[in-house]
Amino acid sequence: MATATERTLMNALAAAEGIRQAAKNAALSTYAAAGFTPGALATYNTALAAADNTYVTSAQSAINTAGAETTVGLVNPAGGVSLATIFANPGAAQQ
Repeated sequence: MATATERTLMNALAAAEGIRQAAKNAALSTYAAAGFTPGALATYNTALAAADNTYVTSAQSAINTAGAETTVGLVNPAGGVSLATIFANPGAAQQ
């Protein structure tokens, strides 16, 4: 059974993830409304990166408030290339 602090942390993380998913859904809707044009791709990618960064900040704040000893980050499968760079330039992961 989770303690009250753990339950608060879980609720905060769930809320942060919900906000992230809503932001990503809004970004996709905007991109689709623009007809998936190349010009709208940069805006879409920026919105995705912003949603992820907001989630990481919120999650880290919740973890700090709970007194947990961990750091939140996004998994980077590109071996050192930032996710923002990959979003902006999908070929960056292969460079």
